[in-house]
Amino acid sequence: MYRIVKIKPAFIDERGTISDILEEPVSHIGIIASKAGAVRGKHYHKKSAQYIYIVSGKMQSFTKELDGGAVVKSHILVPGDLEIVPQMIIHAHKALEDTVFLTFSTETRDSGKYEEDTFRTEIDLEQPI
Repeated sequence: MYRIVKIKPAFIDERGTISDILEEPVSHIGIIASKAGAVRGKHYHKKSAQYIYIVSGKMQSFTKELDGGAVVKSHILVPGDLEIVPQMIIHAHKALEDTVFLTFSTETRDSGKYEEDTFRTEIDLEQPI
């Protein structure tokens, strides 16, 4: 199920905080830096689920179910947000400012396998915030 989770620190003391981001099995973790205005995604996956954790900056997220009558949904993601994108959901992200985020995938990106499960498509990025 698609959702956005606000990650809060699990532990706080005088040294700082510890936040638990994800407790799911993953095969790939990446860190992506996007310049303001950059668009990423515009695809879906049949096998892989993705988790996107915002480290810094701000992004607009666009999602759409594969059903032809589905509407595009838009959300603003800020530091501490974990976006959960299940299989078969078209997704794209537009950086509203310079943004750094972690991406966790349930399938590997090794040896071109990521592209085998990446299906490029169009999605309307003109949705209101």
